[in-house]
Amino acid sequence: MVAHSFLLNSGDGLIRLFLMRCYDTLLGLSGIRVRLRCNFLLAAGLLSLATNVVAADYLTQIKPLLRERCYACHGALKQKADLRLDTVEAMRQSKVIVPGDPKASIMIERVSTGELDDRMPPEHEGEPLTPEEVNWLTSWIIADAPAPKDEQPEADPEKHWAFQPIARPPVPPHPNAWVRNPIDAFIAQGHEAMELQPQGEASRLILLRRLSFDLLGLPPTAEAIECCQTDPSPDWYDALVISDYDKGFLHTDDIKFICNNHPQVFLDTKKVLGTWAFNAKYIKINQHEYERSRPYLDGIGKTQLIKTMGGDGCEFNGKVYPVDKVEVLDVSGAGDTFIAALAHKFTRESDIDKAINFANYCASQVVQMRGTTTL
Repeated sequence: MVAHSFLLNSGDGLIRLFLMRCYDTLLGLSGIRVRLRCNFLLAAGLLSLATNVVAADYLTQIKPLLRERCYACHGALKQKADLRLDTVEAMRQSKVIVPGDPKASIMIERVSTGELDDRMPPEHEGEPLTPEEVNWLTSWIIADAPAPKDEQPEADPEKHWAFQPIARPPVPPHPNAWVRNPIDAFIAQGHEAMELQPQGEASRLILLRRLSFDLLGLPPTAEAIECCQTDPSPDWYDALVISDYDKGFLHTDDIKFICNNHPQVFLDTKKVLGTWAFNAKYIKINQHEYERSRPYLDGIGKTQLIKTMGGDGCEFNGKVYPVDKVEVLDVSGAGDTFIAALAHKFTRESDIDKAINFANYCASQVVQMRGTTTL
């Protein structure tokens, strides 16, 4: 006898069958009887193969395949031809698949065609599916395209929290005696939800040590310790410095609250100035910020506003404070250095002229160096 190999497209891919062709003389059987027996064996073999087909799993094979190869054009972000493939229900409704019938399913036709104009993914937008991947889709459709009952489509990217408008939440009620501002109120709400008790307020000495280590990397001096322990006033610290780059961390209401509740606030801001800044002790802005804020400066005194002008120094109360010409390597941090040096010098000598000159000097030193610098 002679063995012949046949390819049979049974719907779940190409199945290779081997049919033994017998001749009339085999076992003395007639040609008719042999052909009938061969046909019977072939039909029985196909039935056995069809009943043993294992469908590809939707969650571990089909959905990841569609997500990787199809969702870019047929998912939540984009729906070319008004087609979505991120749920089986969407595929059924669009009739891109016909459960139980891969030959009638447009999906199988488009991913397996040799015509580049019709193939999916398109020629220049992705590699064609492999024969194995086509077989996965085919076997899954043959099995009636099973899927979870609670399958949900991809979330709309435009509903991501990062794209939502910023809204200030209402401040929760705060019966706790230690709550002094809106931030404390939110912390207190979290404590109550988790049944936690807040720590007591840190002593002045601990606060001073934290500040000194954070800013200088050194413990506070004996003079500073004595000063903070003998000063009974609630505003025992010298000043508050706000360096606001307008990145969304500080709202104008927050800055207004701070300025209204502390007598010495040194403010460096990128925001357009307004009434919220009226009670700051000194306000440092650059030339560009000054021009933006010019229509709103009524109410801010000349003895509050310090306008920095880069290499030309700065201007305060109609007076220009020049700065030495230096080679500039890195301007990052120059503004922070200026406002910090201003507050440092002024709180010690209460002389704004000396404080501005000192701040000019410190900023001019910083721009000549790269990275972190200690003055």
